[in-house]
Amino acid sequence: MLDPLDHDGAPKLMLSAKQMRSLPAFFADVPDPRRSQGRRHPLPAVLAIAAGAVLCGARGYKA
Repeated sequence: MLDPLDHDGAPKLMLSAKQMRSLPAFFADVPDPRRSQGRRHPLPAVLAIAAGAVLCGARGYKA
């Protein structure tokens, strides 16, 4: 749960390497809806990177 002061979109939260490495485990049970032809990267890794970016303040795909 983030502190309400951190909800302004500014990148105040920084994840350590240890925290970032633990994120894929949270997404390990998510079923992968992609076809096998389109799977270049494991879904838990993709979701972990996206979640880490959002937690650090990213506001869009290019961020």
